[in-house]
Amino acid sequence: MTKKIERIDRHMNPSPDVPVSRKVTNPPCQVFDQIGGEQSFLALSNSQRINLLKEVLSSFTKKSKEEAINDELLTANNVGLLVIKPEAIEGKLIARKFLEEKYGIEILATKDYVYKLEGYLSIYLKTIAAYPDSFEDILAPLILHNTVNSSSAIVFRHANDYRLNYSKLFTSESESGLIKNVELGEPTLGFKSLVAGTGFEPRPHTLRRQLEPLIEDGGYYSFDVGTAASKIDIESRLQHRSQRNNKITFNGIHSPDSSQALSACFEAVFTQNEQQEILQRVTHKSTN
Repeated sequence: MTKKIERIDRHMNPSPDVPVSRKVTNPPCQVFDQIGGEQSFLALSNSQRINLLKEVLSSFTKKSKEEAINDELLTANNVGLLVIKPEAIEGKLIARKFLEEKYGIEILATKDYVYKLEGYLSIYLKTIAAYPDSFEDILAPLILHNTVNSSSAIVFRHANDYRLNYSKLFTSESESGLIKNVELGEPTLGFKSLVAGTGFEPRPHTLRRQLEPLIEDGGYYSFDVGTAASKIDIESRLQHRSQRNNKITFNGIHSPDSSQALSACFEAVFTQNEQQEILQRVTHKSTN
């Protein structure tokens, strides 16, 4: 068992005390190789490009029922997942500290990785397909951004009293009704809204607010020439979007909001061996 953990931990850190793995990048050509080559892809219309991406995802070998991660097992053990996107990768340690110190959240594992195209599509294709006219403006740069640059995943355990824990910083009367509604659902939903801070206008005290200065410093709101962000703005379309829209799009985090979304993200980020290792660790702690 020890040897197995050591082998996995070259890619996945089992505790927050282990240094996070080094940044890894894949050449853009590897992404386009999966969709017929860059020039062929660019020659297609937006709707044809999205249909091709759908074909890539459908041709990806789906896991059998035995291989697929059990979303009920994840939720039964209060397991959560937070992804720090490439535009906020420099803040991954800030995110871990925020979760541990502000909310006392137990971190189970971390992993730096680069999305394979099919893995990214398995999470985001539904959203991509809903906005075919935005492909050149935002979707193509987003796909490139996330399949070339590193993201960082944090696996954690929700506290048993997560309803109280996640809402303790929100005491104003105006927010009490919203909090009450949010927390009637799964812990993933409460975490996403109250802790991660996704959505159009994240609340104060959320993780997203903590990461915004880093994202802005990288140029992901303005896309000014010479910034790190400008490298993905190949046709200067993002530079001409409003900073508010860029701020919504490049929000730095992904937080699954349901058990199904959670298991889908797990399968896109972790190998089967890594998934089993996490589940073993979770269930072992639950029985102690």
